[in-house]
Amino acid sequence: MRNVRTENQKNEVDDLKKLIRDALAKNNTARKIEVLKKVINIMVLGVDLSDLFSDVLMLSVTPNIMQKKLAYHILIHYASSNPKLAVMSVDSMQKDCSSDFDPSIRGLALRSLTSLNAPSVLDYLAEPIQHGFTDRSGYVRRTAVIGALKLFHYNPSAFEANNFMEDIINCVNDRDPRVAVTAAQSIIEIQKSTGGSISSDFIIALLNRAGEMADFLALAVLDLIPQYTPAEEEIFPLMNAIETVLSTINPAVVVAGVRAMIWIVSQSHDSELLDQAMHRLRTPLITLGCSNCYTQEIRFSMLKHILTIVRIYGNLFEDCLYYFTIMREDPNYIRIVKLQIFEAVVNGKNRKFVESEVFTAMHNISRPNVAACAVSILPKLIANGSAVDSVFRRIGMILASKITPLYKSIFATLPALIQLTPQKLDYLKSVLLPIFTHIPHLNVPYLNEFIGLLPYIAPVLPDAIPTYLLEELLEHWSELDNETQALLVPTVYTMFFVRAGSMGSVVTQMQNVLVNCKNTMLVAINAHHIQLMNSDPHQFRDMLLSTIAPVEPEIFLQEKYALEQANSASLFDEFNSFAVVMGKPSDFFLQDALSMSMVDDELLKMEETTHTEPEPEQYTEPEPEQFAAPQPKGVSLEDLLDFGAPATAAPVTEPATFDFDVTTEIEMSAFQEMFLGMDGVEDSFNYSGTTDSIMSVLRKAASGTNEQGFRYFGYAHLEGEIVLVYMVDDTEAKSVDLVVKCMDGSKNEPIMVYLKNLIQ
Repeated sequence: MRNVRTENQKNEVDDLKKLIRDALAKNNTARKIEVLKKVINIMVLGVDLSDLFSDVLMLSVTPNIMQKKLAYHILIHYASSNPKLAVMSVDSMQKDCSSDFDPSIRGLALRSLTSLNAPSVLDYLAEPIQHGFTDRSGYVRRTAVIGALKLFHYNPSAFEANNFMEDIINCVNDRDPRVAVTAAQSIIEIQKSTGGSISSDFIIALLNRAGEMADFLALAVLDLIPQYTPAEEEIFPLMNAIETVLSTINPAVVVAGVRAMIWIVSQSHDSELLDQAMHRLRTPLITLGCSNCYTQEIRFSMLKHILTIVRIYGNLFEDCLYYFTIMREDPNYIRIVKLQIFEAVVNGKNRKFVESEVFTAMHNISRPNVAACAVSILPKLIANGSAVDSVFRRIGMILASKITPLYKSIFATLPALIQLTPQKLDYLKSVLLPIFTHIPHLNVPYLNEFIGLLPYIAPVLPDAIPTYLLEELLEHWSELDNETQALLVPTVYTMFFVRAGSMGSVVTQMQNVLVNCKNTMLVAINAHHIQLMNSDPHQFRDMLLSTIAPVEPEIFLQEKYALEQANSASLFDEFNSFAVVMGKPSDFFLQDALSMSMVDDELLKMEETTHTEPEPEQYTEPEPEQFAAPQPKGVSLEDLLDFGAPATAAPVTEPATFDFDVTTEIEMSAFQEMFLGMDGVEDSFNYSGTTDSIMSVLRKAASGTNEQGFRYFGYAHLEGEIVLVYMVDDTEAKSVDLVVKCMDGSKNEPIMVYLKNLIQ
């Protein structure tokens, strides 16, 4: 097989040589380009075509830039690994470097020549690079800067002998901004490698020229600033130079300027200087984050960057939060980021404004994700002096109305609220008791929060309820996921110390369940808890009860601020990147990939240590496979050749029926507010029966008369979600205008069909 493969490669090389010589003889440029493309297509398959080097070298002698690029690509591929071939290509590339025909050819030749990382050609690089610095074309001068940087990495002594560092420094003041930016980047890279000091003079000079640069060049200049530490006397000149760039309309340049400004100021540790810098940053950030001149996606990205900043420097927007007012046209994702900004900035000065925005978002139940985010801000409001009665009254209203999409957020927020204001726990007793008399369905999204809340509300629950709830959960242990099981174990121990008299049987039941548990980590954690309980039960009790003990507002705010600042500090290192938009450092997304690569490496090592070469097998020609067309069961081949099996009739689906819950009351004002904020469907139709059948399954909120007939407002709960119905009954024409609105929009149409069937 090896001889056959070698013979095939030889035939391919011979065929390509014939094609190249034929193209050279006919002097057809299009034909030459086609042949070079074919050579590259075969080369990338791993076929060795180094025998074609001299033929391709002849094709590189051309004024056509496309043909020369393809030829140089092939030459560099083989010359970089073969010093003898590299020397053959140097002469042709040196001639092109001094060509007066086209600056693109000079730049291409210089770039290709400096890409030959072979010791045999290093002596030939200095002269073309030297000429490139004085070329009249900015493209060639920029290529010379990059070539000099390559020579610095290839042969530092040759770089110093030709004094290329001085040439690169002179290029910082080049009339072409692209050359100047590339020179600045090269200087920083060289100084980092040699350990030399970096001056800010050339960066300030480039920032002063930012107005004549393209946006991507200004962005490159700003990205240079966080790469070095400025001296104290350089801070103000750099701040003034950066401020001129912040007036641009490009969001990426503004964000890079903000990052550079904060980096410069953070090096001085001067609080007054920090306040001055933050004042300069407010206007461009507000313009990009709150102006309707940009797309929603750009505004969202800018608001995420603002959120990262205010979590570190919380007083940046404390007196101008009105710019972030939630607008009617704002989508959910922008509303949520604005609420998060309110949470980061809220204090005693702006608490009233934040309260208004948060309470408005809480009551807009047509946007459950936004309302859940607003609920999570309530502990921060109370810690900053918000009205406790107002907060708990709104929570009680939501729980009494059985708005289940907000249960997850409320149950997750209540522990912090109870720790801050334990005296208000009795206020929620009446609305919590109906919810905690039985365990919810095991697949509800708020099951973990339901379990985690039990130790906090245990003082207002009868003794039998926590015992019953935990026993029921332990009976369904195998149906719980790992996260719920891991939460249930410490909850049982905590409840044991809160209600020691009635929880002994629950602890015994949990130990019996864990005997057969397959989660070894959970078994180890439980064993550790038992060891702590046996060694020092009082210390173990104090440790568990301290997690649910009351907390002073000042301590709560300090812990909250420290956590937010730590998370945002890690994000600030990746400012102006997608990590800020996602709200998590890039390492978070690479953890799975890194762990998988480590596993792959270990498996590879194991395979290398255990792998033995198999004995060579005799090659045999495989038998041709017999193709057999698959036949469906119960259908003959004759049926397939004719019309096939008879089609089965589509199943008839019966219209869905609904069991509405009408036990809860909703005030008319709340009905109107929810009706305006929810999406729904409407229909007009005639009927032969009576509309009383519709109202018989709903709870009437109000009714009245108008010119067309009678109006009815009805509501009910369906699986924990509110359903609102508005009906206009024209008794003379026997027609109905019906509007149905459900919190779960997918149920609007089925409910409409169900109500129509009741009266038609």
